[in-house]
Amino acid sequence: MFQLLKSISCLLFITLSMSACGGKTGSQFINSVALSVSQQGADSYLNLVTSVNLGNATVAGVSTTLTDPVTLAPIGTFTLSQLAVGQSQIALSVNTNVIPHADANLGQLLPNGNPLPFSLAATAGAVLSFPLLQNSRVYVGGSTAGTLIAGVALTIDGFDQVISNTGVAANVFFLDAVNANLSGIGGIYSSPAAAMSGIAVFGKYVPSAVQMAQEQNDEVAKAKDVADLNHIDNATKQRLMDYFYGDEKEITVY
Repeated sequence: MFQLLKSISCLLFITLSMSACGGKTGSQFINSVALSVSQQGADSYLNLVTSVNLGNATVAGVSTTLTDPVTLAPIGTFTLSQLAVGQSQIALSVNTNVIPHADANLGQLLPNGNPLPFSLAATAGAVLSFPLLQNSRVYVGGSTAGTLIAGVALTIDGFDQVISNTGVAANVFFLDAVNANLSGIGGIYSSPAAAMSGIAVFGKYVPSAVQMAQEQNDEVAKAKDVADLNHIDNATKQRLMDYFYGDEKEITVY
């Protein structure tokens, strides 16, 4: 699946940069996304660096080595750091040559059991996933057509108490794109069950020929990604606003 990464190692630093106003889509969640492929000897690494806006919330920093879920061999790194109040940076680097035990079935779902954002347009088996920390996940994907996907779902300690009373597993995601090839997709996922609610961010690179074929489906996918807003009542929406934009607080992902 990932042999294509060696053939496109010239994709060393394609960067999508969006203003805090959300670029063309109006989303205020993703500030910037950088997606790259790099070579270290015989190994190909898929790298994601993204900055997200968390309002008045700060994050407890995390820096960890990613390991194969079966062999426990190191396969990359993950870092979550605070840039300023409300501005957090996520950095992910995965050695795509040594992820034999990543799960394609897990790669189709967020921790709440719902599908990945429709805007990713990820076909079955195209995205692999493996655990991160206790209840979070890493996602990496690609295809022979040259599409690249990397992302994380970060379960937030106590977040289910803010949003879980919706009674359903809900996803709300926004697509931020300023060119035809690179986009950021981010938002929240929730569940009535404990430890299954948080934020998720993905970077996606699409070659121009593929993008043209997918373009007509973008609006439909974006509408599906926000449809669950209908399941979130006004009181819960207000709690979400208070959570991120009320008093300053530190949040912990796990």
